[in-house]
Amino acid sequence: MVKNVTELTKLLSSPTIAVTDTGCVTKFEVVIPEQERDVVADTPATPLERPGSYVLQAGSFRNYADADRMQATLAIQGIESNVQKVTIDDDSWHRVRIGPIHNLGELNRLRTRLREASVDVLVIRVGE
Repeated sequence: MVKNVTELTKLLSSPTIAVTDTGCVTKFEVVIPEQERDVVADTPATPLERPGSYVLQAGSFRNYADADRMQATLAIQGIESNVQKVTIDDDSWHRVRIGPIHNLGELNRLRTRLREASVDVLVIRVGE
């Protein structure tokens, strides 16, 4: 309970206090994801060692415009990609894919480069 005006003023200036429309003072905790104790940096991708042909999928979008935007983001990075339209259970999806890539060294360098650019990819092994 607030005992005086000075204490009330201090509470109301705090970012963790809210006054409801009924005049009740409510205290809450503000949690910023980057400052949580359990947040850890993402670990580097484990290099692939199994030879073969691979495709990297940078996203799958219902809207072509979203897929086109991802393709443009990759192009700015100097990465060639294509948009593949597929229909699954009467839903159309636009997959943004890179490859196929046959050289493991090139594949792992590209994965590292994409990770550094904050682009998450799905690694898909194609063929045998």
